[in-house]
Amino acid sequence: MIRVFFRSLSLLLGSAFTGSVVIFILLRMVGGDIATVMLGTRATPEALASIREAFGLNRSWLEQYLSWISGVVTGDLGEAYTGQYVIATEIIQRLEPTLILTFGSLFIAIPIALVIGVYSAMNFKRWRGASVDGLAQVGLAIPQFFLALVLVLIFAVKLGWLPATGYVSIFDDPLVLCKAL
Repeated sequence: MIRVFFRSLSLLLGSAFTGSVVIFILLRMVGGDIATVMLGTRATPEALASIREAFGLNRSWLEQYLSWISGVVTGDLGEAYTGQYVIATEIIQRLEPTLILTFGSLFIAIPIALVIGVYSAMNFKRWRGASVDGLAQVGLAIPQFFLALVLVLIFAVKLGWLPATGYVSIFDDPLVLCKAL
């Protein structure tokens, strides 16, 4: 059991390391100069050099990667080049709504999926089971971003049951869902 755990952990770390190297190299190969993006095409060479120095873009790729990965390991994800905000702070600010949406959707989806799955399994040789399976395939084929926009259009714009934009924390107003319905 412990051996399986360490093997899985080593595969996870190896995959994360390989993915980080590949993404880092691909982002550097895309081209473009972030200093030019920040200052514009009419920037002076001195200003461009100053920005490259400030962000460490004048160092080799290996030095840039090692600096970035050491920051990730210590929890320092750096600042956004164009927005001038701390990335870790932005992630933490968006963590609560993300977790509430994730676990809320799982809380709703798992019981529904279990009931539909049992119904489909019990009727697998009948047209009812085949139709449920067909609808499931259609549901998997629809891109999630498109489905989200359609649901916002239906429930927020047409029916007016839910707000189309904005976020109120469930910790600030526990009855926010009851008020929406």
